[in-house]
Amino acid sequence: MINPKKMLVKNLVFLFLFAGFGIGCVISGRTTPSYIGFFAGGMAVLLISVIRLFKMMKSEAFKKQYEIAVSDERTKMINAKTSEITVFTLLMTCCAGGFVSMLIGRNDYLYIFGGLVILFVLVHSISKAVLNKKF
Repeated sequence: MINPKKMLVKNLVFLFLFAGFGIGCVISGRTTPSYIGFFAGGMAVLLISVIRLFKMMKSEAFKKQYEIAVSDERTKMINAKTSEITVFTLLMTCCAGGFVSMLIGRNDYLYIFGGLVILFVLVHSISKAVLNKKF
């Protein structure tokens, strides 16, 4: 059961934190595009979520429809398959990037791509072990 009021409070706190840090970056002169893009993107996602939560608080039918859409078996299967394809694509991209960086002699990039692959394997192994014990 989704509690829109509780989620709304959390989202508003994060929205104000993102806005505060974004304004802090502008005031301190750290207005690089990556900072501004990070905070603006975070604020946009949170704002969309806040609007959806307000809509859920107003309309019980929308809330019920949203809960069904989130908890539907088909949706869960599609999300799992999408995640699987995305992770595999990311892993193969890291492997290809590591191979190319090895060929051109850029070891710093090779370490980054290799570290990402190792991190993926660690997270995958640990989460698989935990989920096997849980279920």
